[in-house]
Amino acid sequence: MVALKKSAKGLITQGEAAREIGQSERNIRRPLKKLKSKGDRAVVYGLRGRRTKRKLDEKFKEKAIKISSGEVYADFGPTLAAEYLGDSHGI
Repeated sequence: MVALKKSAKGLITQGEAAREIGQSERNIRRPLKKLKSKGDRAVVYGLRGRRTKRKLDEKFKEKAIKISSGEVYADFGPTLAAEYLGDSHGI
């Protein structure tokens, strides 16, 4: 963040900022552009405080936990359990 601010003010070059952060010069340009337009909020994750679109409903989660906690699925790993839940139960 400090390196980006220095680069935005012109105190150091984009290349120097990239080396400080451990990125390539090309990967610094987008954060610099966001920093100039949004200020300090540019480094905060965009979905912070909001629910992700990929999250499943709680009823599906509870149903999957109830089914997978049975004796049939006791020795299954997560991948195999997910496959069986998808094939057998439509989850």
